[in-house]
Order: sequence, then structure tokens, then C-alpha cells
Amino acid sequence: MRYSSLFRSRWLALLWCAGIIWTAIDVSSASDPGDEVAANAGSNDDGQADLDQVQALVAKLKSS
Repeated sequence: MRYSSLFRSRWLALLWCAGIIWTAIDVSSASDPGDEVAANAGSNDDGQADLDQVQALVAKLKSS
């Protein structure tokens, strides 16, 4: 579909615009993987990881 034929019709232009806005909202509302990391980082009261947590992370990284 060419853009010149799209904008000849006001209704097709509005549908095209609605699709662009819908896509932008859908992409922007996707959760970042960093959100989970920030939530998990704040789970400790003092902000420091326990030795058990560090050892579990090292073991998980070595196994993958």
C-alpha cells in the first residue's frame, strides 16, 4: 500500500494512525527485564546479598 493512496481517504488515514498508536502503546507497555532485577535487588533490607544467594547465582551461571 502506498502512502499517497492511504491519505486520499480520511478513514483509512485514521485507521492507519490508530494502528501506529496501538503499536506504540503495545511496545511501550512491555515489561523490561531490568524491572525484575530492580525488584529483586530491593528485596533485602540492607541491600546486600547473602553468601547463599551469591553461591546459588554462581552455580546457576556455571550450569548454563
